[in-house]
Amino acid sequence: MFGYEPAALLGRPLATLLHPADRDRATQLFAEVVAGPGVIGPVEWRFRQADGSWRIAGCDVQPATGKMI
Repeated sequence: MFGYEPAALLGRPLATLLHPADRDRATQLFAEVVAGPGVIGPVEWRFRQADGSWRIAGCDVQPATGKMI
């Protein structure tokens, strides 16, 4: 993903890949997801690629339910 080998991402917090200007917004969004049901999104964040450049990626965020989506 984003030019990384899968093993390079194991155990790495998502926040380490986010652009510094997006980290507070991401933290707030995840707190909202944990606090209540439902899907939040779409959202766009900038992610650091393995070559050091940034890529914008969009996603929807929802609480873990234990069910396959």
